[in-house]
Amino acid sequence: EQKEEELAKVKELEEYLHSNKKGLLRYQYDLGLSEEEIEKLEETEYRNLGTEESQMYCGCRKRMKKNRTSWSDDGAEAMVKVISYMKSNLLDDLITGRMEKAIQEELGERIEEPKKVKKKKLGKVKYATKNSILESLTGFRKQKVIELLRNKGFNQMARQFHNFVINHVLPVNYFDKNPPIVINNWEATYFKSTYKKVKSIINKGSDFNIELFVLDDGWFSNRNDDFHGLGDYDVNKKKLPFGLKKLAKAAHNKQMLFGIWVEPEACNKDSKLFSNHPDWIIKSKDYKPSMGRHEYILDLTKLEVRNYIIESLDNLLKSAPINYVKWDMNRHISDVENISYFYHDYMIGLYKILKEIKKRHPDVYMEGCASGGNRFDLGMLCYFNSIWASDDTDAFERLHIQKGLAYGYPLRCISSHVSQVPSHSVLRNTSLESRFNSALFANMGYELDLSTLLPYEKKMVKEQVSFYKEYRDVILNGDYYSYKDVDKDNYTLNYVVSKDKKIAIVGVFIGIQKMNPEIINFKINGLEDDSIYQIDIRKYQNNLTIFGGLINTLLPFHVNERGFLIQTIAKHKQIDGEEFSYRCHGKALRVGAIKLNQQWNGTGYNNKVSVYRDFNSHLFIIKKVEE
Repeated sequence: EQKEEELAKVKELEEYLHSNKKGLLRYQYDLGLSEEEIEKLEETEYRNLGTEESQMYCGCRKRMKKNRTSWSDDGAEAMVKVISYMKSNLLDDLITGRMEKAIQEELGERIEEPKKVKKKKLGKVKYATKNSILESLTGFRKQKVIELLRNKGFNQMARQFHNFVINHVLPVNYFDKNPPIVINNWEATYFKSTYKKVKSIINKGSDFNIELFVLDDGWFSNRNDDFHGLGDYDVNKKKLPFGLKKLAKAAHNKQMLFGIWVEPEACNKDSKLFSNHPDWIIKSKDYKPSMGRHEYILDLTKLEVRNYIIESLDNLLKSAPINYVKWDMNRHISDVENISYFYHDYMIGLYKILKEIKKRHPDVYMEGCASGGNRFDLGMLCYFNSIWASDDTDAFERLHIQKGLAYGYPLRCISSHVSQVPSHSVLRNTSLESRFNSALFANMGYELDLSTLLPYEKKMVKEQVSFYKEYRDVILNGDYYSYKDVDKDNYTLNYVVSKDKKIAIVGVFIGIQKMNPEIINFKINGLEDDSIYQIDIRKYQNNLTIFGGLINTLLPFHVNERGFLIQTIAKHKQIDGEEFSYRCHGKALRVGAIKLNQQWNGTGYNNKVSVYRDFNSHLFIIKKVEE
């Protein structure tokens, strides 16, 4: 009741201010005071007020006295603070903050007494009280805040968020099937894509049973680098002489879907769009607009700009059988004149564009991207089926990125690819198997030159695709867990348990390898305590070259481990990895009774020794044993 009274007073004060705002001027010179009166005002000190607030305080008191209105010093000071907050656009935040504090205090009391928590009452506190007051004070509708209570750690929190996003946020289309496995040509070709090269990637992808080819940046206008062509949608006939339609049909003939990359919110200076409409970019009238990544950002608050983007994309999607769009946005917005509302209006404009595109092409799968995951939020997920997590495609880097995202977003929303090595992001060499294991716990795909794979790597990729397809439903729709932190503990377990608790897929990831490493504690939650489960490692192989000169300890003669003989053998023949197979109750897994094999310790390699190396990983499959 006391909180309601305080809010009523704030509202009453705001209403008084609104009805008398013409008489409350901002600066002392606007008050019509004489120089002598101004000097007196400047000599006045108020400990709780700044310069502008002091000036407004004096104005308030002068006006009250002139009208013979009774008003205390405290009342005048409080009123001036409200005026100051309104002028700086902080009144909304101030009231929001105080309301949130009140809500947190109330929730804290309820947590101590769980039986008294009622969703209906909680909803009333959050919306009927806070939002209605904010709307009456400012006329601006505050977005709803998603809150949840947790008392069982981050894993429980993640699963609650996952269920919310899947059931209430993501677009409804494509829910009858899981997202397709992608092969993207970017790291294989960059801007140098040609019909011949792209067709080769499609053919190779089909050989590996990959389901979707995505043509990335460089397919349009004079787009041979970052400096040219962005904003135009005409196909570059030198690169793709037969256009997009024939390329899409080539993919479809190989039982693959066809997708395309676009960056509709930006343009290059060297583009037909900018030449014809230089006034369409975001810019200030007082200075030259700045570039980022050699681009300007289009002003989506303008109707004509939105119409251009909608019609251009509509015509593009009608020009060929396109099933998938990767929507990129590669720079920050700058040169904004009115910060107070522009960003909000820009995003509303973007949502209008996306809504119209989805309306016209409801069956097109949409993936969001903003230099990676810079715009990974619930608003964008209302229109995009998934979002590219980061342009940093290094497998170990992605381990951190995807784990953080997974606390709030379902794995099916997070796009991740098996990329080239050395990593184009950090120049790190990571095994093909570990790159797959990292991308596995996401919407998985590939972004490398399939034509350069070695014979044993081709076999691995085909097996990886088959494995992902077999367990995709569990990975993308199951319950996500994480155990241990790779930075603190030098290893982490990421895993997903199927909703029926019959299957779990576990990834064990290592940081920097050490001498005499501790045996990894294989602790798995989410299974049935009394059920029996079979645990098996996913078979892997080690490249002969990782052992270096140690191979000479096993040979009757000395060889150069970097020589032609060993390198040739390594291209075709791999060494089988460890064996690991156990059967136990779910409770044994939950309490950590199962330990993994001893890791390599400098000597004694056999099928009971686990070889990880730096930034390496292995997968384990857990299945319930049916009676």
